[in-house]
Amino acid sequence: DGLLLPKDENYPKDFLRNRLTHIALKIDGLVVETVVTQEFINESSDTVDGTWNFPLPPDARAFRFRLWFGDRILVAELKEQQQAPNPGTGSGGVAAEVNRYIGPNGLRIPILNIAPNSIQRVELSYISFCDYSQGQVTYTYPFFSEDFITYPLEHLEMAIEVKSGSAIVGWSLPSFQDAEVLTNQPDRLAIRAVKAKAYPNSDIIFSYTADNTELGLRSEERRV
Repeated sequence: DGLLLPKDENYPKDFLRNRLTHIALKIDGLVVETVVTQEFINESSDTVDGTWNFPLPPDARAFRFRLWFGDRILVAELKEQQQAPNPGTGSGGVAAEVNRYIGPNGLRIPILNIAPNSIQRVELSYISFCDYSQGQVTYTYPFFSEDFITYPLEHLEMAIEVKSGSAIVGWSLPSFQDAEVLTNQPDRLAIRAVKAKAYPNSDIIFSYTADNTELGLRSEERRV
């Protein structure tokens, strides 16, 4: 999951508290668009600068980042470039651990002037590929961050839309026991799942099974 690392060494905690994560998926065959929205709380009485870190999957490409600033929504211009590591890497500690966590394709986006005792909202959109094996399509969201986040999120929500070239014969979302099916058609599926007090102790895995093993695309072709 995304982590908001304060730049001020006097901030009372290692991270701004993540209170909410909302994940929206649009899956078309093996291609998936992910939109993740997060809310963080500045728990100090001072204005804080920070860096938002996200473990973008190795095959993913981000195409939009939005930032709420007061009553405005700012849209970042994303450019493909080598990113500098978080400050403090040379001396180890939390910054170095976060750099390892987000990996070589991770995003680091500076967020300045977070107001005291306020909620900072961010939104990232990216495109990636699902894994495919013998008719089963699998998507993984990188939610495993318990090395940094030792408290439950107040709200975790996932909205999933699937468009398949073949009939959908089954699906699985183990992280949510009470997922609600909104649409259930032969080639379309829509699911909404909500959890309060969600601990980020495992990745979120969604999979669906089609009635054949081709889907019009062989598994090796998706890597081209």
